[in-house]
Amino acid sequence: MDRWTGKRAISRRELARRVGCSERVVRNRIADGSLSVALCDDGLLDAERGEKLLSRIISKGKAAPAALSSARTRKLRAQTATLQDEVEDMRASAITPEDATALMSEQCRVIADALTGLAWDAGTLAGKSAPDAANGLRDLVHAALSTVSAADVDLPEDDEDDDESPDLDEMSPVDLAARRLALQAEALELKRDLDRGDMLPVVDVVVSFEKALTTAKSLLLAIPSRCATYAESDTPAAFEARVQVEVDGALSELTVDLTAQKAA
Repeated sequence: MDRWTGKRAISRRELARRVGCSERVVRNRIADGSLSVALCDDGLLDAERGEKLLSRIISKGKAAPAALSSARTRKLRAQTATLQDEVEDMRASAITPEDATALMSEQCRVIADALTGLAWDAGTLAGKSAPDAANGLRDLVHAALSTVSAADVDLPEDDEDDDESPDLDEMSPVDLAARRLALQAEALELKRDLDRGDMLPVVDVVVSFEKALTTAKSLLLAIPSRCATYAESDTPAAFEARVQVEVDGALSELTVDLTAQKAA
């Protein structure tokens, strides 16, 4: 009991025991003035004020690191989410030369199928005048091209067995840090693969094939002017063979040299 105020006074050790901290913490708070209003003239501490003040200080000290840790975790999660999206975009925008070759081969097959009957149908134009043969060939070519136009370059679908991206909201800070590190390594490896040519930009493959397809279409459109004049003198078989040579020449333009892209 403090003789001047009449309030219950306790020692530093007792205050530390009641609040659940070390006596050193009490000494430090007295030294920095945090407990000055609870300090009695004889060096003891007002029990009620001391407990309230010290409890508040300790609680605040615990809350601050927790809040800081939570903020850091949110920042780490946001950074990892952004990196994960970037890596997914990198995966989607790159393709192996093998997959690109298979993709274009399939497109070539579809186009070749669309042109299969063109030369055979052209054989029926043998014996006609050049203008009539030109009109007939033009109709046949346009009909074939309408089918070819539907043969767009379709990218290969993702393998259903591929692992989905993990739910970052369920990850601990340690797991998030590990995930971010793995994504950084994958992004670096993807970039190296592109630089080495082990992967190709999808857009480059598509543009190259579309250019080749444009050339092939131009050659097909030239068939009437190149062949019509022979229709009147050719037999059906000869005219069919003549047109087939032109079709084969157009199809040969669809071969895209991926090694050139790799070297570039």
